[in-house]
Amino acid sequence: MIGITGKRSAITQEFLKLIKEEPVFGSTETLPTDLDTYLLCSGVLVGKRLTDMTDAEVAETFKVNFTDIARFCDRVFETNPRTRICVIGSYSGYKGSYDMAYAGSKAALHLYVETKRLLEPEQHLVCIAPTIIEDAGMTLRRSDLKDVEEQGKSRRMKRWPQAAEIARIAHTALQEPTLANTVIKLTGGTW
Repeated sequence: MIGITGKRSAITQEFLKLIKEEPVFGSTETLPTDLDTYLLCSGVLVGKRLTDMTDAEVAETFKVNFTDIARFCDRVFETNPRTRICVIGSYSGYKGSYDMAYAGSKAALHLYVETKRLLEPEQHLVCIAPTIIEDAGMTLRRSDLKDVEEQGKSRRMKRWPQAAEIARIAHTALQEPTLANTVIKLTGGTW
């Protein structure tokens, strides 16, 4: 069975088209820790400069994007010798963002994935770090959407990556043990 956080996410909706089994949806607080596979696709993007964020917004950003995920993974890996987990990070964790709390929380998540010591040979932890996702809610809700769309047209692919592409890579990454402790930077080319 597969456990999934972020049920409404565009990535999750595309991922569901790739699997045959019925998923278990929940949060990092409610999902059982004995499932074979997990896709952790929840996140918070306040979309403000750090100086304009309240302490509560900064705390929530780090809690949802890093702390809750790392704690959940720790619990699962301590008790489940065969589990595979894919988390969705962000390329913002490498290049920064207007919302630096978001970028910092994703950078922490990436560091966790790359350095987490897995206890058993069949355990697997991988992260996908996409750039702007053309059809994701975080993008479609942006106040500068027209500018973002124009930026996408100037890229190599003449668009930003799409949720279906992220989902396919996550699905493949979960099945490839050599990607353990790897963050896959998914930019689609930056020129």
